[in-house]
Amino acid sequence: IIDTKGLNFISISGSTGTNVLTNTSIVNQYMILNTDSVPVHETPASGGRVVATLPKGSVVHFSQKGNNSVGNLWYQLGTGKGRYDDVSGYIYGNYVSTMPTSGAYKIQADMQQNVVLRSSPSTTATALTSLGPNAEFTVSSVSGEWANATYNGKTGWLHIGYARYIGSISHTHTYGSWTTTKAATCTATGTE
Repeated sequence: IIDTKGLNFISISGSTGTNVLTNTSIVNQYMILNTDSVPVHETPASGGRVVATLPKGSVVHFSQKGNNSVGNLWYQLGTGKGRYDDVSGYIYGNYVSTMPTSGAYKIQADMQQNVVLRSSPSTTATALTSLGPNAEFTVSSVSGEWANATYNGKTGWLHIGYARYIGSISHTHTYGSWTTTKAATCTATGTE
């Protein structure tokens, strides 16, 4: 809110100057939350009212990012399809990480319906199987809002917005008298 002289920002939470984003840029991508119990604030201010708390590893859609008036980076939740598409607010930048494009994921525990694994990245593609809450699956690549995933021996596509990242994948191979373990490296670059 700007006062009548246009000289100051007045925060809804009571702290001066922290309720708007400046230097914003469009993000339009899915990212993961990297710490436990991430608060979603009504305004981009740490003193702002918390409207929701999301679990570590949650995949969420952000529409933009920017700095509040004290220079802290905040991300604004977008309206992408996913488990948290009904939550609006801001998440502090230190709690956000680039989403790994491969690794182990699971369906959010509080999902009210199953997530469909499809033959191609489209809601009209043939359904191969469905995954219920807490179902674990592996992801080999991500394209926009769709993940190429394998679940119970079936490989297809599912919407990544209903998932939670749980870690890299380890493969163990035994050859005669020795065993090797190789962990998958999870890195991601680019935008949706």
